[in-house]
Amino acid sequence: MRKRIVFSTGKDKIINKDLAKKYFIGQGFIFKSELEDTINFARGSYLLNMVTFDPLKWKSIITLTFEQSLINAIFDISTFGQTVSKKEDALWDFFILNLEQSILEKKDFSLINEASSNKTKKHIFRLMGWTILGVVLFGVPSGILANYMQEDFIFFIGIAIGGGFFFNYFQNKK
Repeated sequence: MRKRIVFSTGKDKIINKDLAKKYFIGQGFIFKSELEDTINFARGSYLLNMVTFDPLKWKSIITLTFEQSLINAIFDISTFGQTVSKKEDALWDFFILNLEQSILEKKDFSLINEASSNKTKKHIFRLMGWTILGVVLFGVPSGILANYMQEDFIFFIGIAIGGGFFFNYFQNKK
């Protein structure tokens, strides 16, 4: 998943770089490199992608380019091992917009981002629970039918339909 934001701050490039560093380091990202006009941050790993419920801890590489008062930020976010929900995607959008606000207002958004991340994690736990329920509710009858008909694929189709249906239904529910 790739996201991008470009914004102007009206501030000097050096100030923008310092504020961007504070934002990302304060959020737990690792400072990787710095050139005259570019800063790189990274976080996460492919293994962590498969076990974390916090989308902001997914493997990601952030590249910020500074040109006078203009900031161009590119977020390369690995979704390996994930089925990205709308809430997870929205969390990244919120995090990216907070980068802009943090630099413009010289304000710390750590607590705001953490609260939003916690809310998203709770949503993901509920979504997983509903998905598992769908797998069970569709899997048991399809397993019985598969056993009766001696066709194993019916069982796998049933659990896929159940999990997929419940995931999509409860993801879209307000």
